[in-house]
Amino acid sequence: MKKNTHSVLVVDDEKEFLTLVVELLSEEGYQVVSCLNGTEATEQLAKRPPFSAIVADYKMPIMKGTEFLEIAKKSSPHTPRIMVTAYQNAEMMEESINRAEVYRFLTKPIDIDVFLEVVKSAVEKYELHVAEEEKCKQKDVFIKKIKDALEQSPLEENVHGFDDASLKSPSKDDSSFSPVEMIDMISALSSALDIINPALNDHHKRTCYIASCLAAELALPTKEVSTIFLASILHDIGAIVLADRFKLLDFEDKSTHAHAELGALLLESFPPFAIFAPLVKFHHVPWNNGEGETFRGQSVPKTSHLIHLADRIAVLVNRRSPVSNQVSSIVEKISSVSGEKFIPEYVNAFLNIAKQEAF
Repeated sequence: MKKNTHSVLVVDDEKEFLTLVVELLSEEGYQVVSCLNGTEATEQLAKRPPFSAIVADYKMPIMKGTEFLEIAKKSSPHTPRIMVTAYQNAEMMEESINRAEVYRFLTKPIDIDVFLEVVKSAVEKYELHVAEEEKCKQKDVFIKKIKDALEQSPLEENVHGFDDASLKSPSKDDSSFSPVEMIDMISALSSALDIINPALNDHHKRTCYIASCLAAELALPTKEVSTIFLASILHDIGAIVLADRFKLLDFEDKSTHAHAELGALLLESFPPFAIFAPLVKFHHVPWNNGEGETFRGQSVPKTSHLIHLADRIAVLVNRRSPVSNQVSSIVEKISSVSGEKFIPEYVNAFLNIAKQEAF
């Protein structure tokens, strides 16, 4: 018997048919809940988490299948609803389409292979919805992190201009920045950098999100978290040459210090961003069992090592495949170079958040 985590609700007043369908779906590994009428099924909807798919007969006592599926639509709107019937008429079709909004019709006697394929398709449709919903939740978390970063951002100390003169002599042409304008500028610049190479699309934002999650797991001070957030969203600003940007996709990051140093120079040239320069300058320095505390005679901020870890995790993620299927391989890869490339404390933080369903 196959196993999966999806539950399917089946409603039919014909016991023999109900038994057959329950056996078929159970053999496929689904968790099956069966009911003989719409009233029982409605009770199941109320006391259980959303089903991945619902199968219902049309002609049943107490309430018709279309009536029940209309209730199911309101209770769990994203669960695909499948109508099974031996009766096809204009009224049934109209109710099913306009009121119950069914996903598929199947006629009795059912073709077993077709039935199983339809249920599989329905479950996959539900999976896509769940994945999209999770993405929305992650975006909400991301937006909250932006808000927190704005409230605690070190940019607030520099948003009024570039020097004291601009503060003393405000004018209509004043080029000062508010925190919101500054974060808009950073986000737009980050997006522009990602667009240069489609293969790296959203790389900065993914790195920023992962770095923020690591910082939160490590319970770093809020101001430090906001600095990491804003530095990581611009961490590869120095990779302005296309060839350099392709190199960033290689987990074995060789000869990457040039773009990091160029990025630091660019940030230092713009006073409001200068605070992020040290984090960017050293974000490809390996930990090397502690020797990475310094690089070429200069002290390396530990937060640079955190961005380095987040950047390499982001590189390992294949966007064409569900992230849930990649967790074990990414964890194994990162763990194998703990101490060598990354600070073990930071790796442990990643291992903790990797156990979560999503982060």
